[in-house]
Amino acid sequence: MNRQTLLIVSGGFFSAVFVAIIVQLALGSQKAEVVVELEKPAQTIKILVASTNIDKGDTLKAHHMKWQEWPKEALFTGAIEQTDDMSLEDALSGKIRRDIKKGEALMETAVLQDKTDNFLSASLGEGKRAVAIKVDAASSVAGFVGPGDHVDIIMTYDLRLPSDEDIRAAANEVINKKAVQTILQNVKVIATDQDMQKQDKAKVSRTITIEVDLRQAEKLALSMTMGKLSLSLRKFGDNTIQETSPDLQPPITDLRLSSVMQEVLNTSYEAKKNPNENKTRSKQRIMRIYNGVSSSDVTLN
Repeated sequence: MNRQTLLIVSGGFFSAVFVAIIVQLALGSQKAEVVVELEKPAQTIKILVASTNIDKGDTLKAHHMKWQEWPKEALFTGAIEQTDDMSLEDALSGKIRRDIKKGEALMETAVLQDKTDNFLSASLGEGKRAVAIKVDAASSVAGFVGPGDHVDIIMTYDLRLPSDEDIRAAANEVINKKAVQTILQNVKVIATDQDMQKQDKAKVSRTITIEVDLRQAEKLALSMTMGKLSLSLRKFGDNTIQETSPDLQPPITDLRLSSVMQEVLNTSYEAKKNPNENKTRSKQRIMRIYNGVSSSDVTLN
C-alpha cells in the first residue's frame, strides 16, 4: 500500500470516529422519557354456575352450585349475580329442565316453573305416577284436602257373590251386600283439579291427583270401576302404615256394621237351633225395643 492510499484510509477512519463521538454527545444530552401505562385491573363479580354435571329432572341442591368470579364487563342477560350474603339455596331452586355441564352458568330458564305444562310430570318422585280420581264435597273432606296433604283411600262397594250355594250360605253370616276397605295408605296429594298450590281457603274440587307407584296405580284403576272412593285426611307428619290383614282385623261389611242385622241373624239362628221354643214364642205377642245399640223383648199379655 502506498503512502497516499494510507493517508486516505486513515483520514476516513478518524472522520467516522469523530462523527460517532459527536452523535453520542448529542444523544446523551437528551433525557429520554419512557411513559409506562399500567393496565387497570378488570372489575369482577360473582355469578352462579354449576359445580358439577346436573342431569335433566334433578332437583337443585347446594352441592350442584357455586359462586364463580366473572368479569363485570362480560356479564350477560339472565346470569344470577350474587348480592350481599345471598346463599346458594336462595339464588335458584327447582327441577332442571335440561342437562347442565359443570362450569356452565345457571339461569332462571334452566329450571321448570310452576306454571309450565310439564311441571306436574317433573315434580313426580322416582318411579311414581300421577293418578286423578273423581271426588265431591263429602269424599274430599269438604274441600280441606289440598296439594301436599297425605291421605288414605277408602273404597265402598257392593259385593257380588258367586252362584255357589255353599259360598252364599257362608257369606250370609258375614255380609248382606256392601263392604268397605282402605285400599291405599299415606299417599300424597299433588293437585286439586288443575291447581298444584294449596289455597288459603277450603275449595271443593271435582278431581284429586295423587302420587302413587305402579302397583298402587293399578289398584286405583280397578277400584274406580268397583265402587265409590273417599279420602281420609291424615294428620300432618303421620306416616304410619296400619296392617289391614283379615287375620288381624275382619273387613267391615254392612252386616258387621249393623247391630240390627246382627240381632236379626242371631234370632234366626236361635230359632233354627231351638224350633220348639220358637213355636212357643210365636204364640206370644212380643214387642222388641231398641235403645241405641242394645235391644230388649217385652212380652205382651
